[in-house]
Amino acid sequence: MNSYIKDYLQQAELFFPVLGKPEREWFARRADEIEDYFSNQEPSSLDAVQQTFGPPQRVVQEYLAQADTHAVVRRVESKRKTRICAWAATSILLLGVITAGVRGGLLRKGDQAVGDYHMPVYSEDGSLVGHEESLNEQETENGD
Repeated sequence: MNSYIKDYLQQAELFFPVLGKPEREWFARRADEIEDYFSNQEPSSLDAVQQTFGPPQRVVQEYLAQADTHAVVRRVESKRKTRICAWAATSILLLGVITAGVRGGLLRKGDQAVGDYHMPVYSEDGSLVGHEESLNEQETENGD
């Protein structure tokens, strides 16, 4: 397939409101028709393809003129609802992660903050002696 025909078809594909199986099948038949038309002589430019078949929007207009409008509208609405649900789910998930981080202390400032985390120090018997920074502070206070 000529690159100009590919470009024309890619541009036309962008104008479809929804690209389901019926649209892809119709689009494939239309692509074959365009290829057959140019089988004897390859188009010299994208303008040559557009002069013969019209602007890419025309392909969509031809499809919508013969398509079941109710079915197309229903699929467009379904696609819109799916996007809204995906956006809402992502927002809820993100809000949950942030809330869990704040409640769990991961994002709080203070002794347990992410950037100020102090390693616990254990004695030989396994009991907690303190935290690394607080022990360093004690050593400097004692002059060790």
